[in-house]
Amino acid sequence: MDLLRRYQKAGGFLQLVQLIETCAPQKQAQLLGSVEKESVAWANEVRAKILSIDRIFGWDEQPLAEIVSRLQELTLSVAVHGIDKTLWEKATKTLSHGQKRRIDDLSKTKDPTPGEITSSYMKIIAEVRDMINQGYVHLPSVDPGLIIEEDIEDRLSKSPTTGITHHSAAATPTIQPPSKPLAAVKGSDQELGMEVAKLRHENQQLRQQVQVLSNELSAVRSIVATVKKAVA
Repeated sequence: MDLLRRYQKAGGFLQLVQLIETCAPQKQAQLLGSVEKESVAWANEVRAKILSIDRIFGWDEQPLAEIVSRLQELTLSVAVHGIDKTLWEKATKTLSHGQKRRIDDLSKTKDPTPGEITSSYMKIIAEVRDMINQGYVHLPSVDPGLIIEEDIEDRLSKSPTTGITHHSAAATPTIQPPSKPLAAVKGSDQELGMEVAKLRHENQQLRQQVQVLSNELSAVRSIVATVKKAVA
């Protein structure tokens, strides 16, 4: 299956990155392997531009804290069960006492499964990617390595399209896997094609959910601002 054909148009590289970075670890590895079979250059570039929980929570304290303050508290209350304690403390250092307490209280009421933790990671990654696309996260100062050039598809199309290189597990940024293994993905071309279609649909649904939550949050903030103004 010519997986890359649909992503070689302008903007296609970003679509492929967003698809892969919001997959569970095994699906992510499966898709990256398929991309690599068609083009080592594409595979290497995708690996370099993928967001991961470890990468996001490894950013400098100030931009990270601002990003975390915009994430859904419910999502964070699940994700905290899988995030390194040191990284979590760094990310939430500047949150208000009330925010920390709400997240902590929510987290204590949950015993999430590995799948639920992974799902919370995907939501965080999708929200952060939206912040990047909207210009809220300024990549040149936060993480220059994630910048995607406008002509990247043209540049990659001029690179060799075949050949396999080998990468260590640490070289490929992925969603941090929970302790229990997730179900394996079958690897035939036909099954992979169906899997890609399914993932694209799931990715679109996830983005829609993020947009709905963002709109609801904006509405709440507007109401709060109106109330404060009226009280003043």
